[in-house]
Amino acid sequence: ASDYALQNAMKLGATHALANPLTAHYEWDFGDAGSAYNELVGFNAAHVYDEPGQYTVTLRITNECGRQAELTAPITVFPDTRPRLYVAGDGDDNNDGQSPAAAIRTFARAMELLEDDMVVLLRRGDRFGVPGAPSSIARRNWALGAWGEGDRPELCWVGGIDGGAILPLSADQCAAALIEDVHFTSKYAGYPDRDICTAIFVGGENITVRRCSFGHV
Repeated sequence: ASDYALQNAMKLGATHALANPLTAHYEWDFGDAGSAYNELVGFNAAHVYDEPGQYTVTLRITNECGRQAELTAPITVFPDTRPRLYVAGDGDDNNDGQSPAAAIRTFARAMELLEDDMVVLLRRGDRFGVPGAPSSIARRNWALGAWGEGDRPELCWVGGIDGGAILPLSADQCAAALIEDVHFTSKYAGYPDRDICTAIFVGGENITVRRCSFGHV
């Protein structure tokens, strides 16, 4: 929804832009008062809406002569009804993962079951070993986050040194992905000056990474 608003606002901006767009000043208000990054300055901007509802994004453009144009675009954020896939350290990979009581155990199994329009939730406080890079993730409109209480869940690379990516996102097919509230690390704390693995290989379009932390990666 936020991307739709940006595209429409930019189309309006192109119509009403004053003088050189490279020297103009761009101010965004995403109409989501009290949220992080609701107001931003810059040619490119992005915002994540956490609550469903009606919003109005406003773009104000000021040229080098001080002339202004203000543009607005309404957007609708719908409730997130995507199916959940729950993962827990004491789960069972024979489960379907569709509820906390039927959580699967490994991150590898979660990636096997990941489909378009799905949310994968790792239990907070748990560490999930990643012995090898999963296949390039080529899904659309999916999310990776956390459930339960406590610290961020950890995705820990336990494969070899000079390994691959914990989350390799397909440059051609991955789209509209949200990755949040996860800690990425590896077991190689004794190699602080050496590249061990990549936490997230960011490919595709409309990829959001927020509230994550990064250790020995």
